[in-house]
Amino acid sequence: MSPTRRAVFRLLIIFVGYAAIVSALSWAWYSLEKENFTKQLDQKLLAATSTLKDLLAPDFHDRARTPTSISLEEELENRRKFNALKEALGLTWVYTVIRTESGEYVFTAPSVSEEEAKERLSWYFYPYQEIPEAFTQALAQRGNATHEYRDEWGRFRSFCRTEVSPGGQPYLACADIDISR
Repeated sequence: MSPTRRAVFRLLIIFVGYAAIVSALSWAWYSLEKENFTKQLDQKLLAATSTLKDLLAPDFHDRARTPTSISLEEELENRRKFNALKEALGLTWVYTVIRTESGEYVFTAPSVSEEEAKERLSWYFYPYQEIPEAFTQALAQRGNATHEYRDEWGRFRSFCRTEVSPGGQPYLACADIDISR
């Protein structure tokens, strides 16, 4: 091999090695940034879910057992508080969920967008038809759960924690954030 070809070959090897090192460092930096970003999101979701019980009447989930247990006035006041929290923290939704005696999961205190509010007046006791299995397990085991999902409205990260009312009623306190970006 001529000296010129050897020099070109060496330069090529150096370039490939450099590119591999830069790629590895970039991937490591990206992974670390993604992990830090996810931790920040989870802290925000945890703060929101920890606050929900303080926004409701202490006996709310003891009373929220049937579709007519909570007045529209109380629902709208809870919605106002939940929407304010959602906006303050930059979240997509905050809500509480119970399991009814018939085994159905329903929203008891959800935040509601302007569009949803136009769609229907009351969202109290609205069925949570596509509840993640992680959430149902968290409620059954009195634990917490994180879930990521994609639907026609975007990509979301959710966190729920099991709370228990003063009267012993377990419920989920949940928050979702859009992670499409």
